[in-house]
Amino acid sequence: MEVHSDRRMRNTPLLNIVDTLQLQPRFFTLVGALRGAGLEVLLRSAGPFTLFAPVDSAFTALEPELRDGLARDFNRMRAVLEYHLLRNTLLASDLRHGLAKTVEGTALRIGATDDGFTVDHANVERTQIHCRNGVIHAIDAVIMPGYRPPVVAAALEESAWSGRRRTPQKRVLV
Repeated sequence: MEVHSDRRMRNTPLLNIVDTLQLQPRFFTLVGALRGAGLEVLLRSAGPFTLFAPVDSAFTALEPELRDGLARDFNRMRAVLEYHLLRNTLLASDLRHGLAKTVEGTALRIGATDDGFTVDHANVERTQIHCRNGVIHAIDAVIMPGYRPPVVAAALEESAWSGRRRTPQKRVLV
């Protein structure tokens, strides 16, 4: 019998992704969003999946207009949540610089830092919450397809590309 790697759940059989999320209070908002977007059935199925799961504070940090818009627009919410989901199991040992194709259809960017890992502009807070049908990695932001944080967008606009090297035209201080 497989068991959770989480110390608090050491002797508990592995559950599917949705049931695992429901046991952890920091994913309350995500569980509601998955239900509202019609993804609960998919995440109870055999998988395998990797879910980059925004914690509740990630949803709270969204601009109110964006948060309300997502709550009202089923298709947009589903697309955003599908952008957090991969159709394979990506363990912490597999996380490194590169792109990963999402269920939504576009690729998200995975990066390694001295402090851990990033997924697009989000930091991975906790890796590898094992589930029967995949793995969950907790992240500190809701990631959006095509979104670039303002600092990255400004840096790209302020640099020139010669084809061989990048020469900054203006410094962007953060």
